[in-house]
Amino acid sequence: MSPVRWLWLTIAVFLCAGCGSLTPAEEESLAEAQAFADATARAYRFAPVQIVVSDSDVAWPGVRLIRVRPETLRAPLPARDLGLALLLAFQIVDPPPARSESHDLEINQKVYPERNIAAVDILARVKGLPTRTAVDEVYAFLAGQARSAAENRLSPGQRVPQPCEQLEAFIRHYPDYRLGRTSWCP
Repeated sequence: MSPVRWLWLTIAVFLCAGCGSLTPAEEESLAEAQAFADATARAYRFAPVQIVVSDSDVAWPGVRLIRVRPETLRAPLPARDLGLALLLAFQIVDPPPARSESHDLEINQKVYPERNIAAVDILARVKGLPTRTAVDEVYAFLAGQARSAAENRLSPGQRVPQPCEQLEAFIRHYPDYRLGRTSWCP
């Protein structure tokens, strides 16, 4: 095992010290998620990313560590792989570091729509899904986010584009797919 891989595994063990133990099915899903991350890194020629179990699903551009919740590992395959593709897409988009909170929002206004498009490419290129299926998966996720935000009257996130903004950008990027607009977005 390479020293770098050993270091990541050590960090993963440290981060998961309070996570409790995983079930055999979750361990298998984590191994599959890691294999997906490794295949994505090879396909897009970026440094390997370590998948670790934590209390949230998060990825930071430039940081070679992606945290996933046990619930993510228990999700059915299309949902799990979509969630991982969205997190892995940050490694491809690779935005510049923000200089301030307002600059972070400015960067994210561009990065999140690019991330959604990159997730489609990952699902098609690495997982082998037909492009139409990958587009439909990401569209359904974004539409679900928009619906949830509308139904729960969620206030705007501080540094992430609103779901309807992301959905609109996604629809504009794939005009040939005739994706419908939702009633949840003005």
